[in-house]
Amino acid sequence: MLTIDVIIAAGAVVSLAAWPRSTGSAAACAAGACGLVALHGTGAARVALSATLPMLVYLTAALSIAGVAARSRLVESAASLLARQAKGSAFRLYCLLCLMAAASTMAVSLDGAVVLAAPVLVELRRRYGAPLAPLLLGLIAVANTVSVAVPQGNPTNLVLMERLGMSAGAFTAHLCVPALAAAVSAAAAVGLLERKRLERTVARPAVVSRVDRRGLRALVLLVTAAGAGWTASLVGMSPVWPFALVTIVSLALERRDARLIVPWRIAVQVGALLTILGTFTSGRGPFVGLGDVGMVGLAVAACLLSGLFNNLPASVAVAALPLAPGAAYGAIAGLSVGALATPHGSVATLIALDLADPDSRARVRIPLAVGGSVALAAAVAALAVVK
Repeated sequence: MLTIDVIIAAGAVVSLAAWPRSTGSAAACAAGACGLVALHGTGAARVALSATLPMLVYLTAALSIAGVAARSRLVESAASLLARQAKGSAFRLYCLLCLMAAASTMAVSLDGAVVLAAPVLVELRRRYGAPLAPLLLGLIAVANTVSVAVPQGNPTNLVLMERLGMSAGAFTAHLCVPALAAAVSAAAAVGLLERKRLERTVARPAVVSRVDRRGLRALVLLVTAAGAGWTASLVGMSPVWPFALVTIVSLALERRDARLIVPWRIAVQVGALLTILGTFTSGRGPFVGLGDVGMVGLAVAACLLSGLFNNLPASVAVAALPLAPGAAYGAIAGLSVGALATPHGSVATLIALDLADPDSRARVRIPLAVGGSVALAAAVAALAVVK
């Protein structure tokens, strides 16, 4: 017999999986969390808030930085630089874009990278005749898979670190190499499947578009904030507060373009789901002795869950489990890889499709599903080496 707790939890997860970018799903999750708080007290809600707040702060900073850059001529300059360095080859352009996607994801998070890179894709197609579909697929594949390389690569990483008791240094040491291996494998698989489209030529600009003063300030902001986050991670600190502090100061100085983009919907969804799932998992001890087989099993399970539903509820489900950090690395890798299996597997994928291909002409299922499978194998193999 289903209890009221199970019904509430199932309704929240299903609503988020079906409509991950809907305000209605956030409201449903919040209502479910409030119902369970009324039944069981505020213990799970307090734990959820402590894990969600750093994610909200970091994602607000990252999206705000990316928005400043996207509104400047930095996008036009980046597109012309990529097109010139491609030397007329769509395949070379694809490789360069994948490198840019990886760097921007590790600098300003998965969602910030997509907000920044999607206008570059539009500019490449409009000005230089670049093939949209393979470039968009490469962006999605690399950004999602590399997002677990560093804590700041994906805001849900911060939730997982907080809930599972991981330090920034341990997170990076265990997951950076597997994430890079997964990203290279996914990019190679997508490029191979899209090789026909990548055989075409693209226009090569005679000169690179100059960055205006506004774009230069945006670039300085990006580099400074990313440097603060990276420095904090290298010394074992959380990258959230240094990154956010630099962003706030820079936006205060850049008053004309300063727009705080606060992802309230995502924060409500994550916080509510953590509260709901925490109601079921509180008080349990950590899993121990899983070994390599257990790690692979967790990676595959997380991958399937992320692809079938969405990596947001899947990430929250993993965060709510009482996993020891060593047992969780495979699951964390599987979350990012599994998001490639379906167009709705990642909120960032939906953002990329909305911004770069609003008519959804790009065929995303087969190339990304294959890329995700190859990337999962590469990530698991790398995890077994660096554990």
